[in-house]
Amino acid sequence: MTRFRPFNSITTVPDTIRKKTARIVLVIFIALAILLSAGCGRPFNVKTNIKFPAAEPESKYESPRIAVRAVAIIDEAALLDTFDANLLLAGLLAVRVEIENRADTPLDIRRARFELSTSSGRALSEAQSSKAYKRLISYYGVSAYNVAGYKQSLADFASYAIDQQKQISPGDARHGLIFFRFPADLADLGELLLVVKGLGGDKAGRIELKLGHT
Repeated sequence: MTRFRPFNSITTVPDTIRKKTARIVLVIFIALAILLSAGCGRPFNVKTNIKFPAAEPESKYESPRIAVRAVAIIDEAALLDTFDANLLLAGLLAVRVEIENRADTPLDIRRARFELSTSSGRALSEAQSSKAYKRLISYYGVSAYNVAGYKQSLADFASYAIDQQKQISPGDARHGLIFFRFPADLADLGELLLVVKGLGGDKAGRIELKLGHT
């Protein structure tokens, strides 16, 4: 008569099979670790210490106390080379702004506000560097990265944004990027108007710059 083993009986796995399985798992784990720490460790391999040239046509505002220069960065090759991503395809426009303090007292730019609109009056929303970065990740559908790589890549990306937390000393200048979002249905940006508030300017406290492209 045939005997049936109880359901709770345990079949012993040979040591050779166990060891072989453990080695395979270890190899897979190491391969994944290398993959994440290398190409996929960061969502984007952002280059650092790259200065976008103040290319023409550049819009300028000058007074005895302050000078402001701005240009929209639409060179897709430069964007891709610097950020490892095409910001324009993701609905992001980077505007390079330079502020020079010509006064004999520090210039506080913490309350400065930047507004961008098209020639038809359509407003583009300013995006903090962290939100602009998340928009890139969403657009490209990036999912393979580790926490450390994400933070480092974000820090490298944010380093291009203009620093508004520190005053500008007399005789000094500061430059950096400001990111703006534009909707997908806006096929042609055309001529853009940048309005800067909180830095002086005309009687209404405005500085208006018609942006050129680079």
